[in-house]
Amino acid sequence: MITGYAQASPQTILLPPKELPEETTPVAVMKLSGIPEASITVTRLLLAMQQDECGQLLLKSFVAPSEIAAIANPDSVHISRYQPQEFFITEVHGDTVQVVISGADKKNKWKHQLTFLCVRENNAVYVKPSPVVGMYIDPWIKADTFIE
Repeated sequence: MITGYAQASPQTILLPPKELPEETTPVAVMKLSGIPEASITVTRLLLAMQQDECGQLLLKSFVAPSEIAAIANPDSVHISRYQPQEFFITEVHGDTVQVVISGADKKNKWKHQLTFLCVRENNAVYVKPSPVVGMYIDPWIKADTFIE
């Protein structure tokens, strides 16, 4: 199990985790994961979610193609999204990436913990979403909302 963080900002994403020895390089950290690119894929997805202009086509590009193909009418399904002001990768274990996201709206501050499952398809890494509910699909497999 790897614990650590990545903080989103327009300039920098901080990796590797703080708790690892100084001689550990980001490349070594990434090779410890079952799917080395899992945390990179999740980071890119969350960076996309932060953008106001993030559309459904972009969000769907992060979801495993086999999952999209399995949906009867994929054009009618929307990918759920939060718009976090910041996020931190808290755990990478095999193909699973756990993230804490936070933000605020006009009324409340919020903090949620999301768990993403990554899969490799067509020589690329994607997220495997939760099952479709109504017209929405969550790109994460588990959400613990309002953890603080």
